[in-house]
Amino acid sequence: PDYETLQGGHDNIVQNSYLHDLGGGGVLLGGGDRATLERGDNVARHNEIARFSKLATYTPAGYLYGVGNSFEYNYVHDAPHMAVQIMGNDMRVNHNHFYDVVKNAGDMGAVYAGRDFTYLGNEVAYNHFEKIGGSNDALYMDDGASGVRFHHNVVNGSNSGVNLNSGHSNTANDNVFIGVKHVGHGGIYHKKGETRLPLDNSWVLQSRFNSFLDVREGEKYSATPETVAAWHGHYTNGRATYSDGKPIVYPQVERWYVPRVTATGEECTAANYATAGTDGCSRATVWDDADSLYVPSGVEIDHAVVVGGGSGFVETTAAFTEPAAEYKLSRWSDKVNTRAVAADSVAETGLDLDTLKFSASGAVARAYGAAWVAEWNRNVTAKGIGRP
Repeated sequence: PDYETLQGGHDNIVQNSYLHDLGGGGVLLGGGDRATLERGDNVARHNEIARFSKLATYTPAGYLYGVGNSFEYNYVHDAPHMAVQIMGNDMRVNHNHFYDVVKNAGDMGAVYAGRDFTYLGNEVAYNHFEKIGGSNDALYMDDGASGVRFHHNVVNGSNSGVNLNSGHSNTANDNVFIGVKHVGHGGIYHKKGETRLPLDNSWVLQSRFNSFLDVREGEKYSATPETVAAWHGHYTNGRATYSDGKPIVYPQVERWYVPRVTATGEECTAANYATAGTDGCSRATVWDDADSLYVPSGVEIDHAVVVGGGSGFVETTAAFTEPAAEYKLSRWSDKVNTRAVAADSVAETGLDLDTLKFSASGAVARAYGAAWVAEWNRNVTAKGIGRP
């Protein structure tokens, strides 16, 4: 939904509140301007939000819409569906405790975003995810959702940590996974076959991309040259930062494209696709090029801590024929399932679950070093979450 009455609001705060036993959701933060990437800076912090979504799904404790809004230091618990939904850019979902959520749903995550290549700059960090229900995930980037940075989280009791379903530029580094089946999993568009075009939901994906990053004459949702220039500048100049000061940059953003027929600008379909074609709809342009939005490039799963026997990120593999080619995330990234510490118990890692701090002498400190542990301990804390 497009909550027009709330667009443009700035610097509103919802804090120190107890929101509970709700038929719908908790807090909607809908400020900022996506065309210009002007921030809303609306915040929900130090709240307890419990037993919500009793009458409807997709009514989370925190709904972030627009640009630059934050959901932080909240204790969110006991809910049948998602805890937070992200629909926009440069959002922060940090320092929260999510407990016993997504209890009565499938194909869902505690934090969820879906069907948009342009949800860039979002950060999910320093959270404690505990007891995520069913076969669900702590983070679910669904159906092409892209551009999230998931870092320094503890996922304790979940089917998996992250589900990265076909998106690009998603990273999940420096996280702890306890009692999970696997660190993560996710599909790739290639899996449905080389000639399976257009993609499922292609109109939604393309129209949203065209709204901000591609000028298309005559299309209903099309950016202006000014909008495209603003986005290119914002995501390459390094002025916008994550909470730890790291710049939010996507160096290739100016080259990203939806595969189209060169001569007409029409989307690639099975009818105009040829493996060795020369008119924009070939294997090279649709399925191989890292700048094609149908390719899951820029994905990282690095520096994981896995406790209790869970596997690493499970890569989906797709095979094309004539000529033969194999596709999976590591085809475009050298940081998938790299540098992982495996331990049988939390105590072995040196992590204190009460404080969420690491000791200087556990397995993690020995493997990753004092600087990694110091950064974790400086930023991750169990203090200050929920109502004062």
